[in-house]
Amino acid sequence: MNSMSITQAQSKCPAQSIEEELRLRYLTSVCDLQLSYARRRNTTDGATRLQQWIRSTFQKDALAWALVHAKCVRMPTSQAELMAMTKISRSSISEMIKHCVAEGWAEVFCDDKEVEADHIKHCKGTLKYQAGGELMQLGLSFVERHIETTEDTFMNSNWDDLMAIRRVRAAIR
Repeated sequence: MNSMSITQAQSKCPAQSIEEELRLRYLTSVCDLQLSYARRRNTTDGATRLQQWIRSTFQKDALAWALVHAKCVRMPTSQAELMAMTKISRSSISEMIKHCVAEGWAEVFCDDKEVEADHIKHCKGTLKYQAGGELMQLGLSFVERHIETTEDTFMNSNWDDLMAIRRVRAAIR
Protein backbone atom coordinates (compact mmCIF):
# COMPACT_ATOMS: atom_id res chain seq x y z
CA MET A 1 0.00 0.00 0.00
CA ASN A 2 1.54 3.38 -0.92
CA SER A 3 1.73 6.25 1.61
CA MET A 4 -1.12 8.16 -0.05
CA SER A 5 -3.40 5.15 0.29
CA ILE A 6 -2.44 4.65 3.93
CA THR A 7 -3.16 8.29 4.75
CA GLN A 8 -6.50 8.13 2.95
CA ALA A 9 -7.30 4.87 4.69
CA GLN A 10 -6.58 6.32 8.14
CA SER A 11 -8.98 9.23 7.58
CA LYS A 12 -11.95 6.80 7.52
CA CYS A 13 -12.67 3.83 9.73
CA PRO A 14 -9.28 2.12 9.52
CA ALA A 15 -10.45 -1.44 8.96
CA GLN A 16 -13.08 -0.44 6.40
CA SER A 17 -10.65 1.77 4.47
CA ILE A 18 -7.97 -0.88 4.47
CA GLU A 19 -10.46 -3.44 3.21
CA GLU A 20 -11.55 -1.06 0.43
CA GLU A 21 -7.93 -0.63 -0.65
CA LEU A 22 -7.30 -4.37 -0.55
CA ARG A 23 -10.48 -4.98 -2.53
CA LEU A 24 -9.29 -2.54 -5.21
CA ARG A 25 -5.90 -4.24 -5.35
CA TYR A 26 -7.54 -7.63 -5.76
CA LEU A 27 -9.90 -6.24 -8.42
CA THR A 28 -6.87 -4.90 -10.30
CA SER A 29 -5.35 -8.40 -10.17
CA VAL A 30 -8.59 -9.92 -11.45
CA CYS A 31 -8.69 -7.38 -14.31
CA ASP A 32 -5.10 -8.21 -15.25
CA LEU A 33 -5.93 -11.91 -15.27
CA GLN A 34 -9.10 -11.47 -17.33
CA LEU A 35 -7.25 -9.31 -19.84
CA SER A 36 -4.59 -12.01 -20.11
CA TYR A 37 -7.32 -14.57 -20.81
CA ALA A 38 -8.96 -12.25 -23.35
CA ARG A 39 -5.66 -11.85 -25.23
CA ARG A 40 -5.20 -15.62 -25.26
CA ARG A 41 -8.81 -16.20 -26.33
CA ASN A 42 -8.43 -13.80 -29.24
CA THR A 43 -5.26 -15.51 -30.47
CA THR A 44 -5.91 -18.40 -32.83
CA ASP A 45 -2.27 -19.35 -33.42
CA GLY A 46 -1.84 -23.03 -32.64
CA ALA A 47 -5.40 -23.43 -31.33
CA THR A 48 -7.06 -26.81 -31.77
CA ARG A 49 -10.50 -27.21 -33.37
CA LEU A 50 -11.94 -27.63 -29.87
CA GLN A 51 -10.28 -24.45 -28.62
CA GLN A 52 -11.50 -22.50 -31.63
CA TRP A 53 -15.03 -23.86 -31.14
CA ILE A 54 -15.08 -22.96 -27.43
CA ARG A 55 -13.66 -19.50 -28.03
CA SER A 56 -16.21 -18.70 -30.74
CA THR A 57 -19.07 -17.82 -28.34
CA PHE A 58 -19.66 -17.28 -24.65
CA GLN A 59 -22.35 -19.98 -24.72
CA LYS A 60 -19.96 -22.61 -26.05
CA ASP A 61 -17.42 -21.62 -23.42
CA ALA A 62 -20.07 -21.95 -20.68
CA LEU A 63 -21.23 -25.34 -21.97
CA ALA A 64 -17.63 -26.59 -22.05
CA TRP A 65 -17.12 -25.59 -18.40
CA ALA A 66 -20.41 -27.25 -17.43
CA LEU A 67 -19.35 -30.50 -19.13
CA VAL A 68 -15.94 -30.39 -17.45
CA HIS A 69 -17.65 -29.75 -14.10
CA ALA A 70 -19.92 -32.76 -14.65
CA LYS A 71 -16.86 -34.96 -15.27
CA CYS A 72 -14.99 -33.55 -12.26
CA VAL A 73 -17.86 -34.30 -9.86
CA ARG A 74 -18.54 -37.63 -11.59
CA MET A 75 -22.16 -36.71 -12.27
CA PRO A 76 -23.10 -36.65 -15.96
CA THR A 77 -25.60 -33.87 -16.58
CA SER A 78 -28.86 -33.79 -18.55
CA GLN A 79 -29.71 -31.06 -21.04
CA ALA A 80 -32.22 -29.61 -18.55
CA GLU A 81 -29.48 -29.44 -15.90
CA LEU A 82 -27.08 -27.87 -18.41
CA MET A 83 -29.74 -25.27 -19.21
CA ALA A 84 -30.13 -24.47 -15.49
CA MET A 85 -26.36 -24.27 -14.96
CA THR A 86 -25.67 -22.02 -17.94
CA LYS A 87 -28.97 -20.19 -18.56
CA ILE A 88 -28.68 -21.15 -22.24
CA SER A 89 -31.82 -22.04 -24.22
CA ARG A 90 -32.83 -25.67 -24.79
CA SER A 91 -32.38 -25.40 -28.56
CA SER A 92 -28.87 -23.94 -28.23
CA ILE A 93 -27.84 -26.57 -25.66
CA SER A 94 -29.23 -29.30 -27.91
CA GLU A 95 -27.33 -28.09 -30.98
CA MET A 96 -24.06 -27.62 -29.08
CA ILE A 97 -24.37 -31.05 -27.45
CA LYS A 98 -24.97 -32.69 -30.84
CA HIS A 99 -21.82 -31.02 -32.15
CA CYS A 100 -19.74 -32.03 -29.10
CA VAL A 101 -20.94 -35.64 -29.29
CA ALA A 102 -20.23 -35.83 -33.04
CA GLU A 103 -16.71 -34.47 -32.48
CA GLY A 104 -16.08 -36.81 -29.53
CA TRP A 105 -15.72 -33.90 -27.10
CA ALA A 106 -18.57 -35.13 -24.86
CA GLU A 107 -19.33 -38.54 -23.39
CA VAL A 108 -22.96 -39.68 -23.40
CA PHE A 109 -24.83 -41.65 -20.76
CA CYS A 110 -28.28 -43.22 -20.79
CA ASP A 111 -29.24 -42.68 -17.18
CA ASP A 112 -26.00 -43.82 -15.50
CA LYS A 113 -24.61 -46.09 -18.22
CA GLU A 114 -22.20 -44.75 -20.82
CA VAL A 115 -23.37 -45.31 -24.39
CA GLU A 116 -21.73 -44.88 -27.77
CA ALA A 117 -22.91 -41.99 -29.92
CA ASP A 118 -24.53 -44.32 -32.43
CA HIS A 119 -26.68 -45.91 -29.67
CA ILE A 120 -28.14 -42.64 -28.32
CA LYS A 121 -31.41 -43.12 -30.21
CA HIS A 122 -32.02 -46.39 -28.33
CA CYS A 123 -31.91 -44.76 -24.90
CA LYS A 124 -35.25 -45.06 -23.09
CA GLY A 125 -34.00 -43.14 -20.05
CA THR A 126 -32.46 -39.70 -19.59
CA LEU A 127 -29.51 -38.74 -21.74
CA LYS A 128 -26.70 -37.19 -19.73
CA TYR A 129 -23.36 -35.71 -20.73
CA GLN A 130 -19.90 -34.96 -19.44
CA ALA A 131 -16.58 -33.87 -20.90
CA GLY A 132 -14.76 -36.31 -23.13
CA GLY A 133 -11.02 -36.85 -23.00
CA GLU A 134 -9.95 -33.92 -25.18
CA LEU A 135 -12.24 -31.44 -23.42
CA MET A 136 -11.12 -32.69 -20.01
CA GLN A 137 -7.47 -32.35 -21.02
CA LEU A 138 -8.16 -28.79 -22.16
CA GLY A 139 -9.70 -28.03 -18.75
CA LEU A 140 -6.69 -29.48 -16.94
CA SER A 141 -4.36 -27.47 -19.19
CA PHE A 142 -6.31 -24.35 -18.25
CA VAL A 143 -5.69 -25.10 -14.56
CA GLU A 144 -1.95 -25.38 -15.19
CA ARG A 145 -1.91 -22.13 -17.21
CA HIS A 146 -3.94 -20.41 -14.50
CA ILE A 147 -1.44 -21.49 -11.84
CA GLU A 148 1.49 -20.35 -13.99
CA THR A 149 -0.24 -17.06 -14.82
CA THR A 150 -1.10 -16.19 -11.23
CA GLU A 151 1.82 -17.60 -9.24
CA ASP A 152 4.18 -14.71 -9.98
CA THR A 153 1.52 -12.00 -9.60
CA PHE A 154 0.09 -10.22 -6.62
CA MET A 155 -3.30 -11.84 -7.25
CA ASN A 156 -2.87 -14.59 -4.67
CA SER A 157 -1.34 -12.34 -2.03
CA ASN A 158 -4.01 -9.67 -2.68
CA TRP A 159 -6.69 -12.32 -2.11
CA ASP A 160 -4.95 -13.50 1.05
CA ASP A 161 -4.72 -9.91 2.35
CA LEU A 162 -8.39 -9.22 1.60
CA MET A 163 -9.51 -12.41 3.32
CA ALA A 164 -7.25 -11.71 6.33
CA ILE A 165 -8.79 -8.28 6.92
CA ARG A 166 -12.27 -9.77 6.61
CA ARG A 167 -11.41 -12.47 9.16
CA VAL A 168 -10.10 -9.79 11.55
CA ARG A 169 -13.23 -7.67 11.12
CA ALA A 170 -15.44 -10.70 11.72
CA ALA A 171 -13.48 -11.63 14.85
CA ILE A 172 -13.88 -8.19 16.43
CA ARG A 173 -17.58 -7.84 15.74
